[in-house]
Amino acid sequence: MKAYIGVLATALLVGCQSEAATLNTDHLKVYQDAHDTGEEQPTMYKANSVEEALESLPFQLRIPTDLPETYGSFDSVLISDFKDPEDKQDIGISLTAFTEGRDKKSIAIFAADFELVDFEQLIQHSKEIKLSNGQKVFYSASSNKEGEGFQSPSVYWIEDGVLHEISHAGVGDNSEQVKELLMDLVSQMVRGYK
Repeated sequence: MKAYIGVLATALLVGCQSEAATLNTDHLKVYQDAHDTGEEQPTMYKANSVEEALESLPFQLRIPTDLPETYGSFDSVLISDFKDPEDKQDIGISLTAFTEGRDKKSIAIFAADFELVDFEQLIQHSKEIKLSNGQKVFYSASSNKEGEGFQSPSVYWIEDGVLHEISHAGVGDNSEQVKELLMDLVSQMVRGYK
């Protein structure tokens, strides 16, 4: 009897873990991209709300709730299911908030339960910052490839096996102010950070 209960408990635990590790598409809509390259592409989904998108993920993602007013909220949400043949996972999400007007700026969040690129290579030219909770994040200053004054810095970190990136894109802001803004947003996203 004890062996039966042990096997049953293990089966339930494995079942719950595998169920929790896949994307829940119940409230998502397939997003059709007009660009068909002929290569196998991830399935893209849109959600009715940020809350529905976050609830559908196989991992937990905290998003900043205190954005600067000019950015509004994270209205643009897209989920990518890369359908890895080995583990049937590999889910990514991107959320973007935009300012209005001529000098449009954006704050974007990307998170994925897999690494699209080698993390060590991604952070190669970044500055390591250790938060008060011990979490390491990596700040990558922007390049001015887009033109005079354009900035696109990012902060990267891995938490609970999930790659996180938050970035800012735009013209006209002081680079230190942009860094402060990003670090404030990171502090709202990292668990256990005060």
